[in-house]
Amino acid sequence: MSLSRLGRFPLAAYVAGAVLSACGGAQPTPAAPAAAAWVDPQLQHGHPRGWMRADTSSQDLLYISADFDGVGVVYVYTYPSGQLVGELTGFSFPQFECVDSAGDIFIPSVNESPTTGTIYEYAHGGATPTRMLRDPGAPGGCSIDPTTGNLAVANLSDANNPHGNYGSIAVFAGSQSNPQTFYPSGFAPQTCGYDNQGNLYMSTGGGNRHDLSGFARLAKGSSSFEPLKLNAKISFAHALPSVQWDGKHMTVSSNQGPIAPLYVYRLKIRGDRATVIGTITLHDSPKENHSGQSWIVGRLIFGIDYHLGYRVSRWPYPQGGYPEWNIKHITTSYLLNGLVLSPGSASR
Repeated sequence: MSLSRLGRFPLAAYVAGAVLSACGGAQPTPAAPAAAAWVDPQLQHGHPRGWMRADTSSQDLLYISADFDGVGVVYVYTYPSGQLVGELTGFSFPQFECVDSAGDIFIPSVNESPTTGTIYEYAHGGATPTRMLRDPGAPGGCSIDPTTGNLAVANLSDANNPHGNYGSIAVFAGSQSNPQTFYPSGFAPQTCGYDNQGNLYMSTGGGNRHDLSGFARLAKGSSSFEPLKLNAKISFAHALPSVQWDGKHMTVSSNQGPIAPLYVYRLKIRGDRATVIGTITLHDSPKENHSGQSWIVGRLIFGIDYHLGYRVSRWPYPQGGYPEWNIKHITTSYLLNGLVLSPGSASR
């Protein structure tokens, strides 16, 4: 099936399904890092196009990625005024995003042929990328290590994996080229998030249930993946889970499907066990059609609802409940997917 014919279905869900159908039991084994001689593909797609209002550098900005039939766009809105100030275009299938301490935004995008990825880095408020990194696999999401500045990308699939098409974790040291690549066996990384100590956690696909995720860790300085026992089910019925450090705890979201709230689990991790110590329940429209990435900033959490014209909402964190703010009717043509808040110079 050509990626360009996926229509309105999330690419991440399609790639994850293809990976999971190739998996047997979810029995991860340690993986050693492998060097990959990737370089910035400056001429692969050309520079993405788009526009950005010039007076945005001091403002907090929401970056919302979306795609339709392989045509990608990233909408940029001011926060909290909710004004559209930019549209970045020229991507194919942009996925879950991440942002570093300087406010630079990283947008993973899946290339259709071959199925690899390109990571686009934008300065806060910039209209053209400052760097493009070639990723060996099909990315689902990314995270920045707060201890080193390294960029980690979770790849849903990677044809270079010697254990089969189980994906990979690509770590770009200092967010530069030539990632160190880690290959799991028996599961595929979906999305990932660093904690404050530089340990990388990830949601994983594997086994016979194509709508449930596992949870794993790549500890700082380690080359081995560690599956973690989580006392809750992580569902990705409509969107992949979001994995993020909230300032005190690792969190992972669970998308229960249509007409259901989004759950965000706060975790206490000891050894190989991840225990839910708090559940944040996010309600939205009457149909509860959550999709895409959720993003935690201090005492706020943002998320996407694709009912009534696709909107981004904000809830108090960790209270949850019903949204106290939103941007309505962002689009009716594209499927919203990635979401991050980049602080402006006035907030940094």
